[in-house]
Amino acid sequence: MARPIFRSTGQCLHVAFLMEVLPATTRGFMQVILESHVQVCDEPDGSAAQRRGVDFGGMSALEVRGQCAMVRGLVEHHLPRPEACAVKAHYGHTASKAEGVRGLSDYVSVLLRTTDQDAVLALAWGVFGTLRQREGLSLRAVALHFGLTKSTAQRDQQTIKRMGRDMLSRAMDQLSTRLQDAGLVEDAQG
Repeated sequence: MARPIFRSTGQCLHVAFLMEVLPATTRGFMQVILESHVQVCDEPDGSAAQRRGVDFGGMSALEVRGQCAMVRGLVEHHLPRPEACAVKAHYGHTASKAEGVRGLSDYVSVLLRTTDQDAVLALAWGVFGTLRQREGLSLRAVALHFGLTKSTAQRDQQTIKRMGRDMLSRAMDQLSTRLQDAGLVEDAQG
């Protein structure tokens, strides 16, 4: 590989987990979806596209899927479980995201005052869920439903958020080196 495919580790993970849920169809469809997700922040004149773009030049759809599966495998098999769960909770979709959120809530639960695992899981979804997934999971709603004080729910959710952020940071540090060595990304983070 002459040039890295991705500009950053974050971009690489975003695309790799996105490809997990996209249907395996023609390259044209995949390209349209990828461009819409990757270039969402680009300036109208296209100048950011050259800085942020994904370069699949000369790769078949199957090769693109293979590279993305390799990145997900790297997360799954080469990171400690808490770090892998943080990556999945942050970048994953559907089942992958659910696995990450559940894994993080299990890992962090020993640090929390809340002992009800369902309450801990609800607090974790309140942090890592999409906007739609967080509906009905406000601190007040979770505290009321599980009989927690609002201050306990808030403190525990902050612990979940902090630990998730720390685990993601550790994972990004480990993945950045591996992805750079594999020639997939240009810079260390992002």
